[in-house]
Amino acid sequence: DIINKNPDKLTTAQAYHNLGNTYLKNKEFDKSIDAFKNSLKNNPKDNDTKYNLEYAKKMLYQHQQQKQQQQQNKDNKDNKDNKDKNKDNKNQDNKDNKDKNKDSKNQDNKDNKDNKDQNKNDNKDQNDQNKNDQNKKQQDQKQKISKDEAERLLESIRNDEKNLQKDLKKQKKGKVQGKILKQW
Repeated sequence: DIINKNPDKLTTAQAYHNLGNTYLKNKEFDKSIDAFKNSLKNNPKDNDTKYNLEYAKKMLYQHQQQKQQQQQNKDNKDNKDNKDKNKDNKNQDNKDNKDKNKDSKNQDNKDNKDNKDQNKNDNKDQNDQNKNDQNKKQQDQKQKISKDEAERLLESIRNDEKNLQKDLKKQKKGKVQGKILKQW
């Protein structure tokens, strides 16, 4: 409500900045980016808001990458499940063939070859899974923010809280830039 009714650009910018931080905390990156952009429209020189906007964009990108990786992992799992079904069917067929042609030397050679191929496929599946696990670990490492970024974000939130407390004290006295403000 303060955002829409307040003609003071600085207060409007601060309100959008705080709103952006709230969205950022709730991992609503698109809304956070919009709020920070609106804040900068009202106060283009605010370096904290510029920083937070870039941080929100970075987090949105990482979130999208993570979703994409999860989809790929799901697709890979579905493919592996299909391979496992095919493997089970193939193993059943091999068993049936062994029972029918137990004494046949040619059949034994074919079964040995099938087993070697299957071992190769199993090794390939295991290597693919190891690569997927490794990619996930790398994504997890990329997602962590640096200590400096975290401290900057915390400091920005503390400053916002201090400014809000000051405004509330002024509001209790009835004077905030010559106007009486409603309590939220």
